[in-house]
Amino acid sequence: MSDTDARAPLRVHLTAQRRSREIDEALTRLGAEVFHCPALVVVPDERDEQIARDTRAILAARPEAVLITTGVGLRAWLAAADALELGEPLRRLLGQTRLLARGAKAHGAIRAAGLTADWVAPGESTSELIEHLTVEGLSGRTVAIQHHGMDDGRDARDLRERGAQVHGVVLYRYAQPADPEPVLRSVREAADGSADAVLFTSAGAAAAWLKAADAEQRCRLAERSASGDLGLFAVGAVTAAPLREHGFTVQHPERFRLGAMLRQVGTWAQSRSPRERP
Repeated sequence: MSDTDARAPLRVHLTAQRRSREIDEALTRLGAEVFHCPALVVVPDERDEQIARDTRAILAARPEAVLITTGVGLRAWLAAADALELGEPLRRLLGQTRLLARGAKAHGAIRAAGLTADWVAPGESTSELIEHLTVEGLSGRTVAIQHHGMDDGRDARDLRERGAQVHGVVLYRYAQPADPEPVLRSVREAADGSADAVLFTSAGAAAAWLKAADAEQRCRLAERSASGDLGLFAVGAVTAAPLREHGFTVQHPERFRLGAMLRQVGTWAQSRSPRERP
């Protein structure tokens, strides 16, 4: 950030757990002070027997399409399959069937595994993947889905209601952090003016952060974000949705890209008037 002598350091709250070091380094180069307040943490699913059963069921079913909902999920699935001595048949299946990716991260993991995505959801939502298959016709077709950590079973129900036979596998789950104080502090400081910006990289984290705010704090957050005094930044429209549903003003790049969001933060920081700490 230029003119650092005239500006107090930008105070940014980071609600992400994954890639937090990378994001911290980028923000520090902007001259920001970063406060880490992960709203959700990834908990590996250690039910090896269930993962083995689900993977074997998918291999036996030979689905015509596999929905990859997260990059971390695909990587965890392949690692688990290797440990279960199912890695080779799983990779062979994924190389022969249609792979549909829910956004850039899932697509990147598919490519990193040496596989090819048949289609990538432009809006980065699982519902788009389901709609894409529905247009082609789902009745009687077999579909597998790698569930993300916030899945509540709705996606599988939607597929079944449209006539598909569905197999799923869960590799990790999101959970509330053991210590709620960092998130409570983040909400409090974002509402009272002690924080300048809050960054979100998943809709689940945005919803969890918002849940920690009381009614008065939500009003203040809406006011501060609308005035531009508080910058709320999301990696994409899906991530921003929980905040916008409550009247918050949220900035995000057109396409789901972490680097693009960080550039937005830098541009926004440069455009702000110098200010003193409250």
